[in-house]
Amino acid sequence: MDIDLITRLKGDPAIAGPAGSISWVTRPTKAQMPGITLQRLAPGREYTFKGAVGLQDTLTRFDFWGLAVRDIKPLFLAVLARMEQPQTVGGTRFGRSTLESERDIPAELVPEIGTVFRISADFRIWWKPL
Repeated sequence: MDIDLITRLKGDPAIAGPAGSISWVTRPTKAQMPGITLQRLAPGREYTFKGAVGLQDTLTRFDFWGLAVRDIKPLFLAVLARMEQPQTVGGTRFGRSTLESERDIPAELVPEIGTVFRISADFRIWWKPL
């Protein structure tokens, strides 16, 4: 799912065009901004009385980084639109994801970059391996 999610995001021109970087955990450098980092918060395996059913609802944090809010808000909206649609990518069938929370994080001064703005959003990603 991890690689297929990155592929999914990079395959959308509304996301890949403005995003200089899309990666797990590592914050983008100044040259890669605006950028997106992903972080798994909870695996979310689904079970019945017979055991695991293969359906996953992974809670994932998306952090949108940029040198100005005007650079990251449209990127957030593009990701929201993409994640709310089902899609099969590689070996993963993605269902409709839901936005669990959205937070505007206060700007911070980052050495060698300058003032960095961030929107943090948590998505519940429904998926199943093919």
